[in-house]
Amino acid sequence: MSTAVLSLDNSTIYLIEGYMINKNTQVYDYSNLVYTYDYPTSTWSIPELSGIVPPRQHIRGVIDNSGKIYIFGGYNATNLITFAGYLYNDMNVLNTVSKTWTTLSTSGNLPIRCFEYTANILPNGIIVYIGGVEQVSDANNTFVTMNKIKLFNTNTYEWSQMNATGDEIDPRWFFSSVLIRVSCNNQTNLTVNHIIESG
Repeated sequence: MSTAVLSLDNSTIYLIEGYMINKNTQVYDYSNLVYTYDYPTSTWSIPELSGIVPPRQHIRGVIDNSGKIYIFGGYNATNLITFAGYLYNDMNVLNTVSKTWTTLSTSGNLPIRCFEYTANILPNGIIVYIGGVEQVSDANNTFVTMNKIKLFNTNTYEWSQMNATGDEIDPRWFFSSVLIRVSCNNQTNLTVNHIIESG
C-alpha cells in the first residue's frame, strides 16, 4: 500500500504514503506522509520537505542516481469507510537531496490512470512499469495485460510503451519485481538486465 525506498548511500529508508493509523487515536491520519529510518542510528524521523506531498496509496517508488524518487499514479482513498477515491496517472518526484516534492510535466504516450504496478529503474534511467490495475472508465477498472510494458525516461520525462513477447503471463496486482544484472562475458563486459516477477 505504501512504498519504501533506500537512499543512494544505503543509510536511509524513505517510507512514503500508504494507509496510516494514528498510534494514539487509532484513526486514519495523513498528517505526515513521509518518514525516514536512519539505519546507522536505528532512528525514525519526519523529514522537513517543501512542495505539496500528494496523498497516495498502492504505489511503488524507485530512486535514480541523483537521489530523486519517482512515484507514478496511485490511488487516493477519500472515504476510508468505503475506500472510495481516485486513481491518478501523474509523475511525482521526491528529491532526497533538496528535500522537495515536484509534479513533473511529462510528454509522450501518457499511460491511463493506474495503481498496484511494479516499478524498476534501469541503469540508463528508464523506469519499467509492469502490471497492476488501470481505470478504463469512471466506473470500471481492469487488470493491465502483462505484455503491455510502460516506460518512463527520467532523462527526458517522456513516456513510451513496448509490447513484451514470449510466454503469456496472467494479469496481477499486489505483486513484486526485482531487477538483476548478469555479466555475460568478462572479456566484452556485456551486462544484461533482467526483471523477475513474483506474485
